[in-house]
Amino acid sequence: MLKELEDHMAAVRALDGKSVDEPGIREVIERCLDFFERIEHLRSAGVIPSTILGRAFGNPLKRILADPRFAEMVKRNAPEYEEVLILAGKIS
Repeated sequence: MLKELEDHMAAVRALDGKSVDEPGIREVIERCLDFFERIEHLRSAGVIPSTILGRAFGNPLKRILADPRFAEMVKRNAPEYEEVLILAGKIS
Protein backbone atom coordinates (compact mmCIF):
# COMPACT_ATOMS: atom_id res chain seq x y z
CA MET A 1 0.00 0.00 0.00
CA LEU A 2 2.88 2.38 0.74
CA LYS A 3 4.30 1.88 -2.76
CA GLU A 4 0.89 2.58 -4.25
CA LEU A 5 0.56 5.75 -2.16
CA GLU A 6 4.01 6.90 -3.34
CA ASP A 7 3.02 6.28 -6.96
CA HIS A 8 -0.17 8.30 -6.53
CA MET A 9 1.72 11.10 -4.80
CA ALA A 10 4.13 11.31 -7.73
CA ALA A 11 1.28 11.30 -10.25
CA VAL A 12 -0.55 14.12 -8.48
CA ARG A 13 2.61 16.20 -8.08
CA ALA A 14 3.16 15.84 -11.83
CA LEU A 15 -0.23 17.52 -12.38
CA ASP A 16 0.84 20.78 -10.77
CA GLY A 17 0.39 23.64 -13.21
CA LYS A 18 -1.59 21.59 -15.73
CA SER A 19 -5.14 22.20 -16.86
CA VAL A 20 -7.83 19.65 -16.06
CA ASP A 21 -8.56 19.65 -19.79
CA GLU A 22 -5.16 18.22 -20.76
CA PRO A 23 -5.06 14.63 -22.03
CA GLY A 24 -4.37 12.08 -19.32
CA ILE A 25 -5.47 14.29 -16.41
CA ARG A 26 -8.81 12.54 -16.02
CA GLU A 27 -7.16 9.11 -15.79
CA VAL A 28 -4.69 10.26 -13.13
CA ILE A 29 -7.42 11.88 -11.06
CA GLU A 30 -9.72 8.87 -11.40
CA ARG A 31 -6.91 6.61 -10.17
CA CYS A 32 -6.35 8.92 -7.21
CA LEU A 33 -10.05 9.04 -6.38
CA ASP A 34 -10.23 5.26 -6.66
CA PHE A 35 -7.31 5.07 -4.24
CA PHE A 36 -9.12 7.38 -1.80
CA GLU A 37 -12.20 5.18 -2.08
CA ARG A 38 -10.26 2.01 -1.35
CA ILE A 39 -8.48 3.41 1.69
CA GLU A 40 -11.50 5.17 3.18
CA HIS A 41 -12.25 2.25 5.48
CA LEU A 42 -8.67 2.42 6.81
CA ARG A 43 -8.90 6.18 7.27
CA SER A 44 -12.25 6.00 9.04
CA ALA A 45 -10.91 3.25 11.32
CA GLY A 46 -8.00 5.50 12.26
CA VAL A 47 -5.37 3.27 10.66
CA ILE A 48 -4.28 5.98 8.20
CA PRO A 49 -4.54 9.54 9.56
CA SER A 50 -6.16 12.13 7.29
CA THR A 51 -3.18 14.43 7.84
CA ILE A 52 -0.83 11.96 6.17
CA LEU A 53 -3.05 11.80 3.10
CA GLY A 54 -3.36 15.57 2.99
CA ARG A 55 0.40 15.98 3.08
CA ALA A 56 0.86 13.22 0.52
CA PHE A 57 -1.40 14.74 -2.10
CA GLY A 58 -0.97 18.39 -1.20
CA ASN A 59 -1.66 21.53 -3.21
CA PRO A 60 -1.86 20.05 -6.73
CA LEU A 61 -4.85 17.93 -5.73
CA LYS A 62 -6.44 20.83 -3.82
CA ARG A 63 -6.19 23.04 -6.91
CA ILE A 64 -7.69 20.42 -9.21
CA LEU A 65 -10.47 19.54 -6.76
CA ALA A 66 -11.35 23.24 -6.51
CA ASP A 67 -11.66 23.56 -10.29
CA PRO A 68 -15.38 23.61 -11.17
CA ARG A 69 -14.59 22.08 -14.58
CA PHE A 70 -13.16 19.01 -12.85
CA ALA A 71 -16.16 18.70 -10.53
CA GLU A 72 -18.45 18.90 -13.57
CA MET A 73 -16.35 16.28 -15.39
CA VAL A 74 -16.72 13.91 -12.42
CA LYS A 75 -20.48 14.48 -12.23
CA ARG A 76 -20.89 13.93 -15.97
CA ASN A 77 -18.46 11.08 -16.60
CA ALA A 78 -17.87 9.34 -13.29
CA PRO A 79 -20.79 10.02 -10.94
CA GLU A 80 -19.77 7.05 -8.81
CA TYR A 81 -16.83 9.19 -7.63
CA GLU A 82 -18.88 12.12 -6.31
CA GLU A 83 -18.78 10.92 -2.69
CA VAL A 84 -15.09 10.18 -3.04
CA LEU A 85 -14.54 13.67 -4.43
CA ILE A 86 -16.07 15.09 -1.25
CA LEU A 87 -13.82 12.85 0.87
CA ALA A 88 -10.74 13.83 -1.11
CA GLY A 89 -11.63 17.49 -0.60
CA LYS A 90 -11.83 16.96 3.15
CA ILE A 91 -8.46 15.31 3.52
CA SER A 92 -6.44 17.30 1.02
